[in-house]
Amino acid sequence: PLVLNASGGGTVNTGIFITGSAATGTINFTDVEIAGARTGLRIGDARPILNIDRLIIQTGSNGTGILLEDYNPTVANLATDPDDILQISGGSVGIEIRRTNLSSAFQTLTIGHANPSQGAGTSITNSGSVSLRIEDTGRTSPSRTTITFNGSITQPSGQHAIDLANLRDTALTFNGPIVATTDDVAIISKVDSLSRLTFTGGLDLTTTTSAAAIDVTEGSLSVTGAGN
Repeated sequence: PLVLNASGGGTVNTGIFITGSAATGTINFTDVEIAGARTGLRIGDARPILNIDRLIIQTGSNGTGILLEDYNPTVANLATDPDDILQISGGSVGIEIRRTNLSSAFQTLTIGHANPSQGAGTSITNSGSVSLRIEDTGRTSPSRTTITFNGSITQPSGQHAIDLANLRDTALTFNGPIVATTDDVAIISKVDSLSRLTFTGGLDLTTTTSAAAIDVTEGSLSVTGAGN
């Protein structure tokens, strides 16, 4: 494997950083491990196809596993084959997606395979603050966006397991199990009335304060699966 280890001392801001409109084509992560960087993988205003066979990210403290900023292929698929492995652990945020430009933002994003092979699959574990954060800023008249997360989330502490902010006309589906203990709302969803939030893999949510397990401002919410 290709191993990028920044945990030996000092501060490395980003393990792999891909940016700029000229960053196109296909980037293959055949067998890559990133450890200790403040941000493991960062994509900024670029549109390469990311072909992830095996990507393991162990994030440094207060860091982010994967940061997608205006990642803009029309259709984005991350680790969507049955044998693909995408594992993110530690740090502050597991995956963060920021979209500021409607004209360049993806319309469909799928992370993980719904029925991975044994030993494969997508997971976010032990994030210190938020496992998955998606935020829209500046999108006033968006077309429908579809986001599907087929991985598992395991978060023993922190602020939110899932944090959705300012999403417009977005259909989000979570097909994997989500187990979280948080000191604030476990799943917070600030979306518009056109958005849909669907959980099919089972929820096991605990809040250590008086906060609600799920807080949805608008849009529709559907929860199915074992343990609900």
